[in-house]
Amino acid sequence: MPESKSKSGLTVEIDPDHGFRKLVTRPSRNQVEDYFRDDYYDAIEKGEKAIDIKRSLEGGQEASDQANWMADTLYADIAWIIKTHTSGLRVLEIGCGLGDLLADLQGRGFETEGAEIAPPAAQKARERGLTIHEGAFEDLAATSLSNERYDAVLFINVLEQMPDPQSTLSTAQSLLKDDGIVLVRSGNDFNPLQTTLSEQKGHGDYWVVPDHLYYFDFESMEHLFETCGLKSVYRQGDFPMEMMALLGFDFIADPACGKEAHQRRVAFEQSIPAEIRRKLYASMGQAGFGRCLMMAARKTG
Repeated sequence: MPESKSKSGLTVEIDPDHGFRKLVTRPSRNQVEDYFRDDYYDAIEKGEKAIDIKRSLEGGQEASDQANWMADTLYADIAWIIKTHTSGLRVLEIGCGLGDLLADLQGRGFETEGAEIAPPAAQKARERGLTIHEGAFEDLAATSLSNERYDAVLFINVLEQMPDPQSTLSTAQSLLKDDGIVLVRSGNDFNPLQTTLSEQKGHGDYWVVPDHLYYFDFESMEHLFETCGLKSVYRQGDFPMEMMALLGFDFIADPACGKEAHQRRVAFEQSIPAEIRRKLYASMGQAGFGRCLMMAARKTG
């Protein structure tokens, strides 16, 4: 039965096998792939989606500040996780977009490749000198990537948009070296702070949007890993943005608050040493908190 409905009218239900939430009405694989191939970057340019990608496309000081923050925090953490939990440096990122993460990892000594379905993004990434396989991931895995093996396959804010996450992770598992890992970053949705904010402020399931088909948390992601021949080896939360809204910066009710809330988060993360931030966020991950989750899982067979 449907569990809840967002303000946009979208209804989610709990997946009986894994425990994550999913849209009750979901597009077909062809519809999803057509959207991300043909329409997604048009929506970004119009300011309708992914303001961080739009900022990168436009350049300027805000883009530079964003790149520095990402390099100091998320990208540094991804590099650290790979080096800590694998023995090699060959990385494939699925849905690599403009190649920001791949370029950063390449600068840290990794051997990087990307898979990207949207032609304009793939072209921008290639212009940076990156190796990009253009097309839908599972099609590439069955053709040009079928004999390749990687130390890490990355899904950074992508798995929730895939038509079939179980099939996608199983395919990624097949591309790993014996001690390789899959690394997933996604929303930590329906987490306790998020639902508290929603209930207290009457915001509904404000995080449910049409192009996010699946809504994971730490436990459901771990269960999904297990069904795909993967064993979780690391979990990390991140800054709980819902806490900012509960402290008075209610960016859901007043989007104008969003910029200041984000700037305060950036200032916090850049003011503490990386090892302290990782320790804090890893403890949050163990407790199930953080606006986003990041989890690594090793191939088991």
